[in-house]
Order: sequence, then C-alpha cells, then structure tokens
Amino acid sequence: MVTVSRSSPGRIDKKWANAHRLFIQRDRDWTIRGNASDRRSSLIFRRMIRAARLESAFYAEIADDGTATNEALLVVILYGLANGLGQLGQPSGELINGLVRGLLIGLSAWVLWSAIAYFVATRVFKARGNFGAVLRCAGFAFSPGVLLIFLFVPVIGVAIFLAAYGLMLFAGVYAMRNALKIRTAEAVSTNVISGVAVLVVISIEAQFLP
Repeated sequence: MVTVSRSSPGRIDKKWANAHRLFIQRDRDWTIRGNASDRRSSLIFRRMIRAARLESAFYAEIADDGTATNEALLVVILYGLANGLGQLGQPSGELINGLVRGLLIGLSAWVLWSAIAYFVATRVFKARGNFGAVLRCAGFAFSPGVLLIFLFVPVIGVAIFLAAYGLMLFAGVYAMRNALKIRTAEAVSTNVISGVAVLVVISIEAQFLP
C-alpha cells in the first residue's frame, strides 16, 4: 500500500514566508550595493570638481587618504579618454588612435611626473611626503583635463585647450605642495624640473605610438 505524504497548509505558508523574506533580503542587498556604487561615482566627480577649483584643503585631504589611489587612476584615465574624444573631427581610425595615445600618454605622464617630482622634492628640498600621496594628488590634478573633450568645438576649442592646461598647471602646484609638505616656491620649482623631464620623455614616447 502506498502512503501519500501531505504537508499541512501552515507548513506550506511558513516555507513561502521564508522564501519571501530571503527574496526581500537579497533585493535589499542588491539595492545597497547599487546605492554604494552610485555614491562612489558621485564622490569621485565631486572630488574632481574640488580639484579643478584648486581647493588647497582638498589636496591635503587626498594626500592623507590612502584609499583614493584608484580614484586618482580613474581621473587620469578620464583625462586620456577626453583628450582622445576631443579629436572628433578626425576619421574613425584617427579617433581610435587618439584614444590609445591619450590613455598611454596620460598614464605615462602621471607616473613619470609623480616619480620625478618625488625624487626632486625629497632630494633637493628635503620633502617629508610619501610617494603614494604624490600619486594621488598628481592624479587629481589632471581633473581639469576632462574639458579637452570639447576640443572639437569650433572657435572655443583653443580657449578650452588653454583653460584646461592652465588649470592643470596650477593644480600641479597645489598637488605637490600638499603631497610633499613643501612651500609654494619649492612646489613650482619641483614641477618645472619634473615637467621638463616628462615632456622630453613623452615626446620620445609619442614617436612610437600609433
């Protein structure tokens, strides 16, 4: 004789209630993760705005924030992409090459500038900062460079070019002054020396890029 097992309605309702609670919990976890990602994105762009506005207090904060190195890297990547996308008037092949060149040159300039500036400041001016702080501050100093995405706009393209790189020069001084704990004159000297060296290396590098 075959015995058929039947679950009571109460037991079935309890199983459905447990499954429903599990679903709600997972949905809440996904929402929290999504909101956290949105907050991180918003934080990065707010920081980029503060960097472009040349807030000295911001660069002091970034110098001491060991978790912001990846954000600095993202800023440099955005700068490289903006520089490449600013060449929208070129054929598609040139645009792709421009994106590749922009990324490689931007990343190379960031690392070289940080390394040379750190070496000069610590050896010549006896700076007390650390290399991680220099990387972070220098990365965010590229923030005004995202304006280069508008280079293709007729007439104002040149003005945007001058404004972006002008702000980046000033941002570089704020970056080195706060990252290396040196005076403004020493930060300017550090940037001049390291900037010339980076320009030479980048000019050579550009000859081998597509």
